Amino acid sequence: MQYRKMFSLFASALLSAVGVTLLLAIQTSVQIEEPWNIVVVSETLSSVRMTFLIVLAHVVLLGLPVYLYFRSKMHEGVIAFGVGGFFVGALPFGLLALFSMALLTSASSGGEATVINGVPTLAGWIEYAQGIGWIGLLGLAGGLIFWLALRRTGQIKRRTNATDTKPVTASFGSIILGSVAILVSAAIISLPNVIRDNSCHNLFRDGRSSIDPLINAEIELSPVDWPKLRKLFVDFGAAHSLAFRGDEQIREGNTLWRDLNLCDEKGVNIDALEQPWLTQINSPLAARGVVFSVYQVKTTSDWRPLTRDLLNQIDTQWPHRTTFRGPVGNVVSRQQALSGSNR
Repeated sequence: MQYRKMFSLFASALLSAVGVTLLLAIQTSVQIEEPWNIVVVSETLSSVRMTFLIVLAHVVLLGLPVYLYFRSKMHEGVIAFGVGGFFVGALPFGLLALFSMALLTSASSGGEATVINGVPTLAGWIEYAQGIGWIGLLGLAGGLIFWLALRRTGQIKRRTNATDTKPVTASFGSIILGSVAILVSAAIISLPNVIRDNSCHNLFRDGRSSIDPLINAEIELSPVDWPKLRKLFVDFGAAHSLAFRGDEQIREGNTLWRDLNLCDEKGVNIDALEQPWLTQINSPLAARGVVFSVYQVKTTSDWRPLTRDLLNQIDTQWPHRTTFRGPVGNVVSRQQALSGSNR
């Protein structure tokens, strides 16, 4: 029967990791403020999978050893599992966050300083405590799910009356919970590979892991120019039979990044990316403005005429606002960029 106990223990741990992952997935989904599309769904599923693997490693490497060590030394009650789960979740994160904070010279969050001259401020300690508390609550939830699963599989015996003569068996419950845990885990791991962006907008849909732009330019635009640039891309795409997609990521009402993309099945991919979050953190990279890139996904694509036409329209709308960059960030002429001689 030892294998049955091991299976029940593994299934309970797996179910605990699944439960915590789903809680985090719900929180992440609530925070998504941009419209849902295939890109958002694909990125969310990939994030959920990564979260699950991290949580599962946490449960297996920390949660299970702690449970096995204290199993014969303490009462296996729901409170013990809840408290144990809280500390198993909070302590590693707390130590890592404390070490990271000690390495900072200065930091801020939401416009309020959290570290000044290497010393955490009151706001920093409050944010630190909130972070630990949230991770601890997730650990508590994981501990409660673990306790409930162990109880349903018979690893933790229910209290019985003296007149109770019916034996407690839970093999069927172990099979059911184990099957559910395995099926949900398999779904979390496999869905990002099934539900993915297979349109021409995805530069990596053919399995490649990297691709360099043929054209790398910076367009100096103000935020109020973005709607005009979007309309220009939409109209250009319609005129040249290019698929258009506009994506953005918004958090707490602030746009972190937004992107315009034109592509076709012949292998041309034209992209314009603006990253307002760089301005919010006072990054020197914010001076780049809108990053304009052209990719050749297939060697047979004729990207030059399309690129030249689009750049002409951009230059007509915003004269002398475009700077072309070489492979090492050096400034090159438009003629060099379009010829590809700087590559």
